[in-house]
Amino acid sequence: MAKKNRVFISSRRQSANSFFLSVNTVLIALLGFITGGRPVPTSPWLLVVAIAGSVLCFSWYRLVRSYKDINSGKFDVIHAIESELTLALHDAEWVRLGRGEDPKLYLPFTHIEARIPWIFAALYVNLAVLNLVGFM
Repeated sequence: MAKKNRVFISSRRQSANSFFLSVNTVLIALLGFITGGRPVPTSPWLLVVAIAGSVLCFSWYRLVRSYKDINSGKFDVIHAIESELTLALHDAEWVRLGRGEDPKLYLPFTHIEARIPWIFAALYVNLAVLNLVGFM
């Protein structure tokens, strides 16, 4: 049951990332359509889409953090159980990986995954600022 649950959570996590990546791709395409390829876009719709995209990115980031917290909780439980056993395989693996403190040994996927929403958000914020400056 534990493996099925882990696969289910990983599958949901991947589906959520695919959803947010797809929606952001559509929004960026929509922004390109709205601006018509102009270097400094000036459209009230661009501002609306940029704000919506930024909110979407924040939600995406919070979801990534939520999945990270779920996985951290699961490993806390595993390590607690292992402390009562003579063999602690997960803890040995964690020690071998430098307990996540050395990116040369191990860079958690969540660290990379959590940056993607901020990259899209930065794009939306920059476009919103350009839009506002273009109106002035």
